[in-house]
Amino acid sequence: IKQNIVIEDTLPEGLEYVDAYISKYNESTDQFEEIRDGIIYENGKLTINVANMAVNEYITINVELTAKKLGENIYDLELVNIASVVADGTDKYYSLESKHSISRPNISVTETSSNSTGYLNIGDKLDYIITIKNDGNIQAKNLQIVTKIPEELNCTEIYYKIGDKEVTEAGRQGEITLTINTLPSNTEMILYFRTTVKNITSETEEREISNYATITLEDGREYTTNRISNNLKWFKAGYLG
Repeated sequence: IKQNIVIEDTLPEGLEYVDAYISKYNESTDQFEEIRDGIIYENGKLTINVANMAVNEYITINVELTAKKLGENIYDLELVNIASVVADGTDKYYSLESKHSISRPNISVTETSSNSTGYLNIGDKLDYIITIKNDGNIQAKNLQIVTKIPEELNCTEIYYKIGDKEVTEAGRQGEITLTINTLPSNTEMILYFRTTVKNITSETEEREISNYATITLEDGREYTTNRISNNLKWFKAGYLG
């Protein structure tokens, strides 16, 4: 018989303690019981006191943990854990080393356009091109992409490609929201908003139009693309040049 068994485990900093219990077989009921007596968690250290254990007796310790939110510029964190067991006040044993990783998507976003001059004519075609790249080791889920097409433009088509997957949707006007279920790790998404400059009939005018997009991840992190600007000049008869 081993007596005064104490199990100690200092949890890695990336984990948050939720609950722990001992699972022990009860011969009289022929069932496993959950025992929480003698379990103490304090300042990142879990201590479990087990009174005695007979020869060939075994118990299972169940510890529920959750991964903490990673720091702003941390995308992967390896967690290493070793528990110790002291019996009879002197005999000390160590568990095997346990390794786990916490990862999150590493996202970057940019926006460009198909117009290199910065000036547009009535009837010109203009593509806003948004690139979203996930350099992380885990997929990004439920991306929300929101952009507002300038009122001077008519969005005729939305096209995007993720890996080998290509999707084409009908164009929409005003604020457009797209939901992307998954963006795999080490993969980029290229998104096109294809537009045409409307036939503006107001008096002679010069106007700047611009576009940008926001991308929100499932964990609440938000990214904003750079702003793309173009100039329009027109009068009732058409483009001034």
